[in-house]
Amino acid sequence: MEQIANVEAYQDRRGDRGGPRRLCRHVRRRLRDRRGNPWNARCLIRAAWHQISRRAEARPVVTAVVSMIQGDRAYLLVDTAWTADDGRLMALSPKMIQGTGFPWAIAISGNLHPSALITEISRVEPKNARQLANALPRVLRRTTEKAAEIGQPLSIGLTLAAWSGKAKRPAIIIVDNDGGHFGAFTQPFEPVEVDWTCGTEPADILGREVSLSDPASFAPRTDGIALMDGLRRRHAWAWREGAAVAHRIGGGLQLATITKRGVTVEDLRDWQDKLGKLIDPLAPNTKPQPCAGSR
Repeated sequence: MEQIANVEAYQDRRGDRGGPRRLCRHVRRRLRDRRGNPWNARCLIRAAWHQISRRAEARPVVTAVVSMIQGDRAYLLVDTAWTADDGRLMALSPKMIQGTGFPWAIAISGNLHPSALITEISRVEPKNARQLANALPRVLRRTTEKAAEIGQPLSIGLTLAAWSGKAKRPAIIIVDNDGGHFGAFTQPFEPVEVDWTCGTEPADILGREVSLSDPASFAPRTDGIALMDGLRRRHAWAWREGAAVAHRIGGGLQLATITKRGVTVEDLRDWQDKLGKLIDPLAPNTKPQPCAGSR
């Protein structure tokens, strides 16, 4: 697994600095259906897909994730909007799931609800961060193949933040199944370890020099809200060919903190977006509300 400092360094090396990179988690537990029977992977995929897409025929897509390591902590900042091809807000749902056994969390970008990954990861039963990181490509490939079998092609990006007991520090690993979630940052099913990721240069949003890895330069809660507010206002894109160019960052904002002691998830922002409507961060009546967990 290649380790690099950040997205921009890797993209400079590969000659690509374009496009927003949608970044974006999981829990070892057994799900059961309403009759108490264990759910298999196919059932999970069908249920997860139906849960999000039943509001419209268009496939949903998730959008923004910012990640960083600061000392002995890793952070994931993620919005909660699931949008249709035409940009309408289809659902509000968390995109992060926190693991058990050791501290870890995975954030998901793409058109799949997080629950569809649970069965595949539970089969692996990772005991540490390295085992989970090494297993992610196989998990991603199996999930992609199972979805294809039932006619539901997936585009998925994963951002794993975990505490490494061996290295005695947190780590962030990104991987996707089509090379489309991090610009030219990754090849399909090839994990890359990074120190931080962001959909654009943070300084362009915040109007000052910023180091996401320095807690004196970037406060994940207060500066994280400002950064995601800026990303939400600035970026509109079509997530695939044929989809409309639209704002797709919205719903709410969550912050996951991963340390040696465990994982916590806080709600930082409620953008007051309306289901079934286009996300319009520039509307004069848009009044984002702070949540109880923000500080």
